[in-house]
Amino acid sequence: GTGQFSPYASTDIKEMVASVLQAGAFFDIDAEDPLTGETALLKVVRIQDLDSAKELIGSGADVNYQDKLGFSALMRVVETGYLKMAEALI
Repeated sequence: GTGQFSPYASTDIKEMVASVLQAGAFFDIDAEDPLTGETALLKVVRIQDLDSAKELIGSGADVNYQDKLGFSALMRVVETGYLKMAEALI
């Protein structure tokens, strides 16, 4: 391994979010997963996990962050039509 902390090692989304939130100042909440290029917020938006999205947003996740393809969390939500998630991001 690289010896660097990565919350993305967990395949369980709740564990991943908990790791990101617990890491606090030791981990950039908007860091990308090296495998997918997604931030924690982009991941939870993709799987439509509203509670986790709210936790990450409340902890300072950048709702305007764009992945390598130029998609933001809100752009991903538009694809799904999940209104409550869109409201959380706005």
